[in-house]
Amino acid sequence: MKVPTNHPITMQNQLANALSGTTSPKNIFTRVSYETTFENIIGSPVVYQRIQVEDKTQYGTITLTFTPETDDPIYLEMAGTMGEEDLEMTLNGEPYAFYPVQSKPVLMSVAKNQKGQPQTLRITVKDDGFEFSKLNLYSLNTTLLNERLEKTKAQELKLETFSATHFAGTMDVLEDSTVLTTIPYSTGWKVWVDGQEVETYKILDSLLGFTISKGTHRIEHRYTTPFLLEGSLVSLASLLLVILILYKRKKTDAS
Repeated sequence: MKVPTNHPITMQNQLANALSGTTSPKNIFTRVSYETTFENIIGSPVVYQRIQVEDKTQYGTITLTFTPETDDPIYLEMAGTMGEEDLEMTLNGEPYAFYPVQSKPVLMSVAKNQKGQPQTLRITVKDDGFEFSKLNLYSLNTTLLNERLEKTKAQELKLETFSATHFAGTMDVLEDSTVLTTIPYSTGWKVWVDGQEVETYKILDSLLGFTISKGTHRIEHRYTTPFLLEGSLVSLASLLLVILILYKRKKTDAS
């Protein structure tokens, strides 16, 4: 499974669906609609359009207004070419901490337990010329998230043996799934499912994962130092060479 680490919403949705074994997914993050108004901004720029202030003697503003339909938390997904010096943000009239995003999307909490309460997020443009590549609102379905977490717990590995370099147990898998471990990815870690070695791969660019089918399986993880055999052969060859050199030197000294 290829997880898009540069797209946090898609990443969270894919992981939640894959780890709970959901083949017909319902996403935990869904888009929230909002209205946008512009003041002292040329046109009505959307993503990948340059933000330009009309009257350079004054700041421009971009205002997002929305009303949550539930008490679930709502997040602002934002990315672009702006820096901390380019803009300020307020949420319902209060200063909202902002930090540079520089092309990589970030998620920032903007609402929780605010069902039916209008929310106003105002972006003050102090220095124009930047672009938004992402500017979206998403709601996190906490009920669905908790259901997924409980489903994931039900499929946890039931350990039978454990050591630093080897552990094994059984796992009840409800549907064809991706297994995400907390083990840092390394070619030294090998995984066997029902006695057959399976392919492993990186998830989130750092963790060990593998694919598994529906059913009850015996899972075994083993770690061996990469290139250990090659290293041992090199060490043995070096030792033989040293012995040979010493042997020749003794013969020379004796003669």
